[in-house]
Amino acid sequence: MTTRHALLHLLATALLAACAPAAAQVEQPPPPGEAQTEPDASTTAVALDVSWSPCTLDTSRGESADCATVKVPYRWDAPDDSTTVDVFVKRYRPKGAEPRGSVWLLQGGPGASGKAMDAVGPYMTSLGAPMVFYTIDQRGTGRSSRLGCPEQEAADSTGGRAITSEEWPACIASMKARWSPGLEGFSVTNTARDLGELISTLRAPNERVFVYGVSYGTYLANRYMQLYPDQASGVILDSIAGVNDTFTHSDLAFDAVVHRYFDECGKDAACSKRLGVDPWKTFGDVLGRLDAGSCSAATQAGLTRPIVRHLFASLAYSWDARILMPALVHRLDRCGDQDAPVFTRLGELLSQPLGEEGLQAFSMPLANHIGLSELWDEPSPAVSALAAEESETLVSNGVGASMGALHDAWPRLPHDRFHGAWAKTATPILMLAGDLDPATPLDEQEPARAAFAGAHQTFVTVPRASHAIVANSPVTTAGAPGCGADLLAQFLREPASTLDASCVDRIAPLSFESAGATTTMVYLGTTDLWGD
Repeated sequence: MTTRHALLHLLATALLAACAPAAAQVEQPPPPGEAQTEPDASTTAVALDVSWSPCTLDTSRGESADCATVKVPYRWDAPDDSTTVDVFVKRYRPKGAEPRGSVWLLQGGPGASGKAMDAVGPYMTSLGAPMVFYTIDQRGTGRSSRLGCPEQEAADSTGGRAITSEEWPACIASMKARWSPGLEGFSVTNTARDLGELISTLRAPNERVFVYGVSYGTYLANRYMQLYPDQASGVILDSIAGVNDTFTHSDLAFDAVVHRYFDECGKDAACSKRLGVDPWKTFGDVLGRLDAGSCSAATQAGLTRPIVRHLFASLAYSWDARILMPALVHRLDRCGDQDAPVFTRLGELLSQPLGEEGLQAFSMPLANHIGLSELWDEPSPAVSALAAEESETLVSNGVGASMGALHDAWPRLPHDRFHGAWAKTATPILMLAGDLDPATPLDEQEPARAAFAGAHQTFVTVPRASHAIVANSPVTTAGAPGCGADLLAQFLREPASTLDASCVDRIAPLSFESAGATTTMVYLGTTDLWGD
């Protein structure tokens, strides 16, 4: 992965996206059966020592928090093994309001740390849902024991903080030498055990406890419910990664959803005036001319077809930022004097080297490990076929070929018996699914509706929404909270009550006029979206 591609991934992560790598296993698992409903008797719980220290919320001004680094078994199913890993936990207690319980926040990826979740606690408290909020850097990420390659991720290495294709063999070898040949401790099931045992350790008597997962965090939340079907008072699944989803052909699925978004542009007067009635065709034509060198200002800034493809993928995650896509097509098509500074700005943004903070925010090695062990088709398609799929797309993450190339060399974990099965639980569940979500397309989220169809298990389709419904909450009536945040606040107040989902009827129509001054300035270096 090049530095630019790694930065694009982090841009998406910052929008609470979950880009996601690949997956596979060493053996074919048996057909999914009934989900396990309780932990193995052999995996006896370990008393966890949690010592809190004052710290701050990185994304909130003037807000204090508590932090702890907790040692947990490297493998929960090997109690005689003395190897441990660190799990970093942050706790936010609302000021001036009595908490109604606690919420554990699970970030996506896989590979993302909990840093992007810091603002959730203050935000939900402001909406009348004061809770104690816990963020967790899942094992292998962030400030926990991070799965990584110090030499290959060093600033002065060949790819800088990003790991190049040439560096991956040495990176894999170093991880196997550091941990164990198969990296067995860094599994979804071990991570889910961390969560369940932390909750068991920290939960006050009769305290209501909720688990919120976004994107891959929903996959982890399902595994948690398989292990602890009765522990949580409620679970929120936001942008659902289904138990049978894989990343193998996700480039094609991503492209198809963004195509639909461009079709909506063609129905909009302001957008179609600039891109015509078939903006997707216009986009393809513009990329063809870009390949032929029609806009030197763009190509000199590094905006080649592959870079545009992946840049647009990061923009497509966000309700606001995705509006930049058609505007940039218009600018690439026009390629005027007013557009050159925008191209330069984007080139500079994408050329910035990853820093230490980027490593703390995301672990690409863990993303590959979870993906290649849980979320990949077997037998794995030829890398050439996956590369051909990516080349067919106008917008995609480039996950298939880049991750597929690591498939044979990676120490993939075999599926355990939890794989491929939905949890069997009566726990109240709120499911939020956007119908313009490119990362977890709606048709791939739908199986959760049938899997969790019990009392107080509610699936809400959020029209026009992209990824991460709560953090990326669709705009509703002026002055009202976003629809996702409103539904979450209701659920936290009383998970066993009937939700009022009427906010989905008040979501604003798609607009192609403005992405918001801040978003436009960050990406384009100007507040003028179209440059007309």
